[in-house]
Amino acid sequence: MELFDKGLELNSEHVECLYNKGVSLEGLGRASEASEYKERAIAIDPNFTGEFQIHSKWYKTSIITSDHSKGL
Repeated sequence: MELFDKGLELNSEHVECLYNKGVSLEGLGRASEASEYKERAIAIDPNFTGEFQIHSKWYKTSIITSDHSKGL
């Protein structure tokens, strides 16, 4: 979590940091706080899919919003 905070200090609109901090908070059971970060990321880049790449393999996380009008 600390690395996301440092990244957001450098660029408060870094979509991947915002979204992945939300995913991390969600994993810690902090759903309300997680939703805020994920929704901020989507507001900045509505085309963001939540995908990330590790060692040339693509992964997709679910995008969940409080109004449930967005999602994959």
